[in-house]
Amino acid sequence: ISCYGEERLKTDTKARETVMAVLDNWLENNYTCTVNWWYNEIQTPRYMAAIGLMLSDHLTEGQLAKMDEIIGKGTLRGSSKATTYTGANLSDMMATTIQHGLLMGDYGTVFAASERMAEEIVVAAKNKEGIQSDGSYFQHGNLLCSAGSYGTVFVKGIETFIVQLYGTCFALPDEKIELFIDHLLDDQSMFHRLYGTAYFSIGRSAVYANGASQLMG
Repeated sequence: ISCYGEERLKTDTKARETVMAVLDNWLENNYTCTVNWWYNEIQTPRYMAAIGLMLSDHLTEGQLAKMDEIIGKGTLRGSSKATTYTGANLSDMMATTIQHGLLMGDYGTVFAASERMAEEIVVAAKNKEGIQSDGSYFQHGNLLCSAGSYGTVFVKGIETFIVQLYGTCFALPDEKIELFIDHLLDDQSMFHRLYGTAYFSIGRSAVYANGASQLMG
């Protein structure tokens, strides 16, 4: 879809039919990953929500219903587990929840996502994951410094909230935005230089495919 572009899909019937055929194949088969929950609950819902918004003027009720179900695996609208995630996983899911709510015209879900994200923007208590009092960040264990991996995903997710919702009734509270900006400029920025990330802050992401490629030279 990104290759064709939104404007072309509006005017090029053949391109739109091709995209719709691919989408229908996915919706019909409801592909899932059997080795990693992350794809089913974060990556696929995120992409499907973005696709839905781009194609919203062309979707049938049946297509929209199936997309609602698939996207819901990783959002407040469809998953009872979504509120239990924290940090980077939570910010990813709440960002998708915003798109899900907009796609379905469910603005209560958008508001709920904003509220849940705001709860996570705090300086964590001692030995609890999240933003630390010294400006670092960890998730999945306090012995694993992950400011350059999970911390980076976390702030990117919050950035999405600020940009998309600022000036609306769903916007994050000003005090939460100020705390985020302080963390981003005074703390998170210390772990990065140009396009590289400090080796001591990347945590277990270094063992992921191409994970080490982002390390500072």
